[in-house]
Amino acid sequence: MRIKSNSLLAVLMAVMLILGLTPSTAFAADQKATPGTVTLTGISAPTYNKINIRWNRTSNATHYKIYYKKTGSSQWTGLATVSGNTTSYTHTSSKTRPIVVGQKYTYTVKGYNSKYNTNGPYNSKGLTISTKLDTVKLKNAVLSKDQKCVTVSWN
Repeated sequence: MRIKSNSLLAVLMAVMLILGLTPSTAFAADQKATPGTVTLTGISAPTYNKINIRWNRTSNATHYKIYYKKTGSSQWTGLATVSGNTTSYTHTSSKTRPIVVGQKYTYTVKGYNSKYNTNGPYNSKGLTISTKLDTVKLKNAVLSKDQKCVTVSWN
């Protein structure tokens, strides 16, 4: 009787092992770990050297990756990776990631799951905006004592 119970236990363990490694189980785990597509909600250029992009949260994203490109270019450039609680990002012009006044830029965002190292799909069209120079604001205009010269200052 003891031999039969050991054989039964071995068969039972083999069945459990086989059932535990089925493709449907692996597929369900991968599907849960992949972030959904990020919905872009808005873009603005608050100043000549800053562009702000906004989006809605998506499922399974622990982080968001922000990308930009010059309009017409086919290659996206990574800007930043932010927390999964974040729903906006402001790109400030820098030496390595410049914003040129008058140039059009397109931005997109994709979800990232750091636990499973998976990226979600992204909006390949993105949102596009161009930057403009800020309006110059007169600070002061002073006429010289001899009334031959005006000194003008601005912000």
